[in-house]
Parts: sequence; C-alpha cells; structure tokens
Amino acid sequence: MNSPFFEKSKEIADNFIQNILFVDDQIYGKGERNHNLDIPQLLKTFEKAKKLCALSNPQTEEDFDNIIEVAKKADVIVLDWKIILELPKEDVADEEDVEEIDIRGAFTIKLIKHLLQEKQNEIKLIVIYTGEIELPGIVRSVLTACNDDLQDESANIIGKPNFRIVVAGKPTLKGRLNHTPELKDWIIEYSDIYNKILNEFTKMTEGLISNVALQALTSIRNNSFKLLNIYNKAVDPAFLAHRAMLPIVDEAGDILKESIVTSIKAILDYDEIENTCSYSHITKWVDQVNLSSKTFKINNKKELNITKKEIKHWQKEGFLKSFISIWSEQFPHDNLDITKLESIYKNNLHKEAITYFTPWGLDIGKIEEKFSMMTHHKSNFSSPSYIPKLSLGTIVKGNKTNKYWLCIQQKCDSVRIMEDEARRFLFLPLEQVEEGKKFNFLIMNGDVPIRLLVENATHNIRTIKFKSNKNGAVYARKYGKSNKYFFNPFYYKDHKEYNKKYDENFIWIFDLKDEHAQRIANIYSSKLSRVGLDESEWLRRWSGN
Repeated sequence: MNSPFFEKSKEIADNFIQNILFVDDQIYGKGERNHNLDIPQLLKTFEKAKKLCALSNPQTEEDFDNIIEVAKKADVIVLDWKIILELPKEDVADEEDVEEIDIRGAFTIKLIKHLLQEKQNEIKLIVIYTGEIELPGIVRSVLTACNDDLQDESANIIGKPNFRIVVAGKPTLKGRLNHTPELKDWIIEYSDIYNKILNEFTKMTEGLISNVALQALTSIRNNSFKLLNIYNKAVDPAFLAHRAMLPIVDEAGDILKESIVTSIKAILDYDEIENTCSYSHITKWVDQVNLSSKTFKINNKKELNITKKEIKHWQKEGFLKSFISIWSEQFPHDNLDITKLESIYKNNLHKEAITYFTPWGLDIGKIEEKFSMMTHHKSNFSSPSYIPKLSLGTIVKGNKTNKYWLCIQQKCDSVRIMEDEARRFLFLPLEQVEEGKKFNFLIMNGDVPIRLLVENATHNIRTIKFKSNKNGAVYARKYGKSNKYFFNPFYYKDHKEYNKKYDENFIWIFDLKDEHAQRIANIYSSKLSRVGLDESEWLRRWSGN
C-alpha cells in the first residue's frame, strides 16, 4: 500500500502528465499476432485517464528519425522492443548503434541513446512494452548498450534518478511464460498500463520541492492558451510604436519578456502553488521517510530527544517556539535558558539543521549547496545558444589573477551604449573563503564548492571600461576551441604598455538572480550615504551612534 505522501505526489504527477507516445511497428496489427497491440482497449484506458495517446507506426528509418524528435516532446514514451523497418540488409549490418545489441532492439536502443544524450538534464520515463519472451535479456541489452549511463534498480527497471526505463510484457505473453513463471509479474494489462506509468513517473518526482515544481508547470500549461489570448496580435501596432521610439530598437523585446514573466508569476501566485509544500504535506513526507532519532544539545547537561514527533512540531512552530515546548515536555521541572537557545538559533543552527531532516542512508553530500544555488543562480537555465551579457548580477573571473568580480552596474546603465562609446562598469571584488567562514554565494567546480564573499567596503569598488559589441550592450565571446565566454575590456590607444598583472580578460562564471544582485548593490549604496563627522564623544555615546 502506498503512503499518503506518495498518493499526493501521484495526484500532482497525474495532473502534470498530458501525453503518452506509443511507438510500435505493429500498431495496425500487420505483423506477428504475439506482438500486436489491442488499440481500442489501449485508447479506452487513456481516455478514461483523460490523457492524450499518440500512436506512431514507423515503417522506414526516416519515419523513426522523425519519431525521435517527437519523443523529445512527449511526457512518457512507450516503445516496442522489436521494431522492424524497411532497411537493406547491408545498412543494418553497418548500423553503428546495433553493435553487440540484439538486432531486434536496435532502433529502440537508438532512441534511448538519443534521449540520454540530448535530454540528460531532464526527467524521462520510457516503457519498453514488448511481446518478446526473453524479457531479462532486453534489460541486459539496454544496460550493455548504455554502458555506465544507466544502472539496474530492480529486475525490470533500469535508469538513474531522472531517467527511468521499465521493461514490461504485453498481455499477449500470457500463456507463453510457462517455463519462466516469475516473469508473469512483468506483464502489464491494458487496463492497468496508465496506472503503472503514473506510479513509475511518481517514483522519480515524489518530493516536496519536485511536487511544487510539477504543480507550477501544470499551472502554466493549464493557462498557456489564456496567455496567448492576452498577448495577442491585436496589440502589435502598440508594440511597434514602442519600438520606434526607442534609441536602440533591438531592446524592444525586453518589455515583452518582462511582462510575460510577470504574468507567469501571477499565474503561480493565484494558483497558490506554495501550498503544495505546506505543513500538511510535510507531515506526510516525515511519516514516509526513514528519519533516525537524534539528540539536540542545549547545554552540557541536557539533550533533547528529536524523533518524528519533534520534527513535525519543529516544522509547524519554528525553532524557538517548538523547542521551548519540547523542553517543557521532556524536562518539565527544569528551567530553560532562553538566551542560550536564541544564541544557538542565531549562531549554530545553520551548521547542523539539515542532519535532522535527512533520511537514513541518504548522503547529505552537497544538498545545502545545491539548494542554495537553486535559489540564487539565474544561469541554471541557460541554453546552449545563450550568450552572456554584462549587467547587474554578472559574476566574472580574471583570466590571469583568478580574482572573482560581481558587476553591480544597474541594468539601465548596462544598455543603450552608443557604438563608439566606452562605458565604465562597476564591480565589487569577491573573496574566495574557506569552508566554515561566512560567504554570500557559491559555485561548483566539479564536486568542489567555491564560496564567495562580497567585499563591499566603499573603497573596494572597481570600474572597468567595455565597449558595446552588439545591440548597445556588452556581450561575451568565445575564442578558438574554448567553451568559455570572455568579456574583453577596452584599453585606450595610448595605453602603451600592457600591464601583465592587471590587464586581463574576464571569464563569465554565472549570473545571479536579479533580486540577489540588487540587494548587494543596495547594501553597497547605503554605505556610500553614511555621514562621518567630529562631535563630542560624550554626545555621540548618549545618542547611540
């Protein structure tokens, strides 16, 4: 029986899944009877689940190549193992993808490899739904073909956290597995196939954060046509008039981008997606996971026992209020030093809080770092075609000094740069600090976190000149075979001697989210507004300054 949290996660996943792609060369029943699909029964199942079911019946290699592109867009993909296409025998023999693989699964393997390579950072569920008797052999073939990309999770399930492949038998296998009765559990009836798909998809997505993300995406999907109706062609003349009045016309699209982003945020606000991780969902999560009981030291003599009950109390009331109550329950005759508890809350809690919420057997690893980067990195979603632009929140590193810098130039001063103008950009230095010391944000160098602290003293500001190189802004460039993007400063013609220590290019590292970058800029600006004066020391102390 599934836990309440899994059932809630399953409901959220069900709302998200919209379409399932079936790929089978015998969809219309032209081949072997043992491999046929009962299409009317299949469609009835998905109609009952209120899902779109796309049926693809490839006959040629060109058909299959088109299907690969369709599969990239599908929420779930169901593939036959034995897909026979109209290919000359010599082409099959030379097919690179079929080496050391059962020839019957050559095209299925080809599709899996494409998705593994091109969708490696996305969640994908594939079901191999076949009439072949040798089901364990299919598992071995997929594992062999994908080398170290996938691992076996159970007898008929292979994959990794975000990529899952289920090997299952068609109902036509019933009565044909007398010598391997243990494989009968691998058969999925047509009436149960969507529920099986939903269960396996939920196993990849069940989690507090992933549930919120799924709910958000579902809200956006449900309102996509409303967005299209709002941003309609009737207002094109107003947009063109806006563009015509701008000094740099190519900036016109920015206002539409910001407006659409605001509209999407409004959708999420009105749908109250944050309720998906409310206290009621958290209690279900706590009940499901295996949390070890721990102790919490208040002083040298007293330790509080922290079980699931206390964890729930902590999540409901917050640290100070809940721990005062927990102390009263466990030590009813002893007084609690509130000042000591407040000191722990302020100075030490962030160093160990995660240990109380980490399920047994799960490596804490860099979970805190990953969550932190998720909340303050904007460039998590940069596409291969993205070219970094120098603006508020851009973090760069000198290619000679290896010094990190944060650009605090306001967005409005980072654009509309005339063609021959060299503009100064404002930067604050970032100090690379050791673990355990204070820092503002971090990046990952492989598996090693680099912690960066903003040196925001007023005298640390640095200005560096750059020239616009595209649409009135400063864009980074790649050089040679390097995958890195560089911002190139502008040096005057009379800059006679290249200073080997300070004259350098700057490597783009990542972009901070706008709110985080603006907060740092505001803190720096507030320091500029301080007033220093000489006055009576007696008066200064009485005034509290």
